[in-house]
Amino acid sequence: MTTARYQDQGPGDIVPGRGFELVKLLEDRDGKLTLIELSNGRAVRAFNSAYGRDMGAEWEHTTLNISPTLIGEEIDLIWTSEVVQALDPTT
Repeated sequence: MTTARYQDQGPGDIVPGRGFELVKLLEDRDGKLTLIELSNGRAVRAFNSAYGRDMGAEWEHTTLNISPTLIGEEIDLIWTSEVVQALDPTT
């Protein structure tokens, strides 16, 4: 996994924030189950991710299981700053 250099988010195209490595990981795993543990102790399941970043925000937000939606899977909106770990359940 490559580390992108953090950039301030202004108007225009989304540039790498502090959670860009996680965003890329989820993008690369598209369609494969990833278990995500959040700082509040909650665990979520992700099969796909659609991310964005608000102007002035340091961290990306991502909506999980939305594109495409999956029958039986929750759609979750999380901030990458909340993620403690992301796990491949097969390894």
